[in-house]
Amino acid sequence: MKNLKKIEKNSPTLVLVVEDSLLLSQALKFGLKKAGFEVLMALDGDEGIKLMKKNIPDIVLLDIMMPKINGVEVLKKTKDFKNKNKIKIIMLTNFSAEENIEECMSLGADDYLIKANFTIADIVKKIRKTVK
Repeated sequence: MKNLKKIEKNSPTLVLVVEDSLLLSQALKFGLKKAGFEVLMALDGDEGIKLMKKNIPDIVLLDIMMPKINGVEVLKKTKDFKNKNKIKIIMLTNFSAEENIEECMSLGADDYLIKANFTIADIVKKIRKTVK
């Protein structure tokens, strides 16, 4: 697999979608590519961590409930990444409990979105605002 690390300043924003729902992942990939982003997908937390280490995305859309390693554990592990300060993380989940939101934000998430409350167009706007 080709290493996708950004070389040029003007290259597209690289978004890593870590989501175990194949249908939602594909919809996000389609919408984000249409908006001009470069997109990588991982269907579980373990694969997401491997892709983050190899490809240094600009931003990660991270689900919480996933097989192998859940999104909260992935978020915790990103603290140890060499380039963590360059990676923005938006939690994209259906967990709406205040304690989930507080935990993720305290662990370094840049934003927390409830899937049911946002369209792909809304997510595109959030990504653009977050990576400014």
